[in-house]
Amino acid sequence: MLQIPPHTLSCFPSPMSIQSSLPLTNVVTGSFPASPSPDPNYRENRAWKYYGYPSFCDFMASDNDLFLLRRFGHLNARVLLNLQYRISSLEKELRRLDEECRNDPSPKVRSDSFEYDKNADPSGSQYQRALLINDLYPLLKQ
Repeated sequence: MLQIPPHTLSCFPSPMSIQSSLPLTNVVTGSFPASPSPDPNYRENRAWKYYGYPSFCDFMASDNDLFLLRRFGHLNARVLLNLQYRISSLEKELRRLDEECRNDPSPKVRSDSFEYDKNADPSGSQYQRALLINDLYPLLKQ
């Protein structure tokens, strides 16, 4: 069974100790002391303020069974489905442009080398195909 060091848990105060640290009238009126009281246990009584996330991260990282994070499965699935749709749409457009290049009677329009794409006419399908491939690259890296 996992043993949690007692000093780790002591840095997180109970809800009751947080509530009792200030009178309710101070919370309602907004009148708080300007400086901390000379209480020698001031830091220990307000561990949540001084230790917070750094201590909580140490606690979580202390054992694999404690290292739990949300994976946002639903959101990841939505984003991946959208990415899949965008890539599929661009793939369909790329196939259409490939077909246009194959059917173009000009000997300058070719499908056998990317070298020809960069020197192609900017209004033609060969140049558009090169741009589309450049648009696909970052999407496929994700």
